[in-house]
Amino acid sequence: MKNQVLTDKEETELPTDLQNDDEKVWSDKKWKNIYLGVFLSLVFMLCLLAWITITY
Repeated sequence: MKNQVLTDKEETELPTDLQNDDEKVWSDKKWKNIYLGVFLSLVFMLCLLAWITITY
C-alpha cells in the first residue's frame, strides 16, 4: 500500500510539470497567434483600402 501511494504521488507530480511546460508553450503560441492575426488583419485592411482607392 505504501508503494502504491508513492507511485500515485510520483505519477501526479510528473504530469503537472509537463502540464506547466505545455501551458507556458501554449500561452507563448497564443500570443504569437494573436500578434499574427492582428498583423494579417491590418495587412488585409490595407490591401482592401488600396484596392478600393484604385478601383473607384
